[in-house]
Amino acid sequence: MTSYPQAIAWFLVHVHPLRTRADAEDYLSRLALIPARFDELVARLASSETRGALAPRFLLARAADEIDAIGRGSDGTPPLLARFVAAAADLYDVDARALDELVGEAERLVREVVSPACARLAATVREIATRVTDDVGVWRATDGDAYYRYLLRVYTTTDVSAEEIFDLGLREVSRIQAEVRLAASALGYAETGSLSSLFARLRADRGVVSGTPAVTACRELVHEAPQLVGTAFALDLHSDLAVDPGENIAYFVEGARDGSRPETFYVPVDQVRPTYSLASLVYHETIPGHALQIQAARDARLPAFLDGVSFAAFTEGWATYAERLAWELGAYEDDPYGNIGRLQEELFRAARLVVDPGLHAMGWTYDQAVAYLIDATGLSEATVRDEVDRYVVQPGQAVAYGVGLYRLLDLRAKAEEALGEAFDLARFHEAVLSCGSVPLSVLEDVVEAFIASCPASQP
Repeated sequence: MTSYPQAIAWFLVHVHPLRTRADAEDYLSRLALIPARFDELVARLASSETRGALAPRFLLARAADEIDAIGRGSDGTPPLLARFVAAAADLYDVDARALDELVGEAERLVREVVSPACARLAATVREIATRVTDDVGVWRATDGDAYYRYLLRVYTTTDVSAEEIFDLGLREVSRIQAEVRLAASALGYAETGSLSSLFARLRADRGVVSGTPAVTACRELVHEAPQLVGTAFALDLHSDLAVDPGENIAYFVEGARDGSRPETFYVPVDQVRPTYSLASLVYHETIPGHALQIQAARDARLPAFLDGVSFAAFTEGWATYAERLAWELGAYEDDPYGNIGRLQEELFRAARLVVDPGLHAMGWTYDQAVAYLIDATGLSEATVRDEVDRYVVQPGQAVAYGVGLYRLLDLRAKAEEALGEAFDLARFHEAVLSCGSVPLSVLEDVVEAFIASCPASQP
């Protein structure tokens, strides 16, 4: 799901400033250090191998291909060089001669240092892959069950067990599947048959999107989002974040604190997505999802020690809650197909609650996980395989979305019941978001304090 080579490449291509000669020289210095960093990674991989803590063979082989791509580039131009050449022309304190020297040094470093380092690391990973199996699931490892329990505590910030998560997932999958069929029936689709065939028809009828059209559509949705959800929040929402093409996954990146780099939503342009799924994606990543949550935490002026702290059950739970909130606020009143897209996303998060513990606590095979996820969600096989790969290499993380969502909904229902007519949604959201990203046990205390502070709770 992530890797040190990928993190280096992402930092240099998307984050590293290139405005001055000093910036350029820093960039070149970092290129020169890549082999040393990769040598450290190889030592860590050797240590992991002695513990039996490596990804399965088929995923190590895939990782090796991606490391190779960092050194070569998909079009023959390594991305680290392409970024430098594109940005160097705009260095404001460099003359033409110095510019040629800097670009020449970048070309030499990438050709003689970076690309060979990537090739060596990829070869090492392929060699390691020959010594492991394709087996999946941490339950196979010594103390694997205890390790998975630990990971569930890390990612959910609760003591909920693998069995409880699995059962919750089964119940929610069944509930949401029924809602999908009901919504599709209202549009004239048959209520019987597999979800895969239903969603295949929906994709065919409504079309798919990728590349630049996907970025354009997402920009329009981001621009409209503050007006759509503004009544549910007590802060001044803005939509001036950047919406840029990413690669094969969607993600949001917080901007630089000094304003030199804007907060950015990266649209997965390499994915071919159903058009009806874009709205839910935008609401999750931007407003009222991740972007709004980060804005609210900044506006709250939290103590410095909380800055940068993040708990997956809170942040991903909030973003998944944001998808549902947008629907509650009327986002899909004139877009019934978009609402089915929202339901498919919620169904997908519920199915994760089944598949992740299935793989890591209940002995499911890779093929069993793929088959279940296709049947339960109607997602394409290619999408499902990417997802199962993710669950294999990062046990427990995927359940944070559903656990966080349902805990937030439970806490909101508790506040509504306690306060009755005095319940104010905007004030509830203010209380939840002004504490920053916190464990769900702390969030429960925050909501209890919110209830106690409201007039209806006073004697």
